[in-house]
Amino acid sequence: MQLIQCHKCGQFDPTWDYAHICNSDIQIKPNTIIQELWNKAAELTAAFPSGQNNSWQTQVNFMDKFAELIVEECRTVVTEVYRNTPLELCGPLLTVDDEIAKHFYGVDL
Repeated sequence: MQLIQCHKCGQFDPTWDYAHICNSDIQIKPNTIIQELWNKAAELTAAFPSGQNNSWQTQVNFMDKFAELIVEECRTVVTEVYRNTPLELCGPLLTVDDEIAKHFYGVDL
């Protein structure tokens, strides 16, 4: 496998890795966001880490709520990008939120 070196940070990546983010100002914290959504889903569905109230239905409710919160977080990000994008460049963004809702919820908005 051929590797290329980033001219900014020196990190080596496969040539097919076009998603390399190299900017010291960007802080990627997906684990923090996911943990917050996990905790929120647990609170909303009464799924406690201790195992109490850990019925099958509680687990199903938790997973449904967790997935719903992740989708809503994605839709929030799209909305923020839309609000911060010049109007003349917003064309493709106009349908993204609707398409996410249609894909995950099966409904047209």
